[in-house]
Amino acid sequence: MNKIIIVDDLVKEYGSKTVVRNISFNITSGSIYGLLGANGAGKTTVIKMIIGLVQPTSGSIYIDGINAKLGKNNGTDFKSKIGYMGQQFNLYNQLTVRQNLMLHAGCHYIGRRNGNIRIEELITDFQLSDIIDVSTAKLSAGQQQKIAFACSIIHRPKIVVVDEPTNQSDQNSKRIFWEQITSLSKQSGITFLVTTHNLFEAEYCNYISIMDGGIIKEAGTPSGIKSKYNADSLTEAFRRIVKNNK
Repeated sequence: MNKIIIVDDLVKEYGSKTVVRNISFNITSGSIYGLLGANGAGKTTVIKMIIGLVQPTSGSIYIDGINAKLGKNNGTDFKSKIGYMGQQFNLYNQLTVRQNLMLHAGCHYIGRRNGNIRIEELITDFQLSDIIDVSTAKLSAGQQQKIAFACSIIHRPKIVVVDEPTNQSDQNSKRIFWEQITSLSKQSGITFLVTTHNLFEAEYCNYISIMDGGIIKEAGTPSGIKSKYNADSLTEAFRRIVKNNK
């Protein structure tokens, strides 16, 4: 299986504080990979290093064969392969949904004609026709989440990195979001790296790593981890993992 993300012995220090400690993992192309842990576990720092917002103190990251530390290889920028959806949705509330989508298309150097074609596709795929010319300030949190997700894939990335995507969403919006991720993974072969502290949502992932204190304490499939710790749920397994590693 093709490993589209390879993280090896990654460390991040801020002064005398180490927030990520020698973590390694690989992500298979077309899979959904979850980084789980409580707030402060180091999940967001890891993804910021992967998408190039933060430089590692040491260790290496390869994105689809490109050394992320070097930034480019043979003239190809690894960032063009990645879509990103942060905890704070990257939307401009004074703009309409269509204008937000067009802005993100421009940021990825998609021309106006191709941008308009792509937006029409997303209007259909995400059922946006009723809100496409509405200011995002007037939308619910669930609708804003949907638009932010559409913006993250407008350039057809191979990889989408999503940081705590459903914190502000109701249960129905969470369900729809995860159904969209699962569908895109299976049908379009997009690889998803998702951070969450919601252990129920982690059941959607093909593979998960559980972080605590900047360290990966356990990794495997959700069913495999539950079986290993004789747990009926990931919540129960997580408690046992953290307790055993104290």
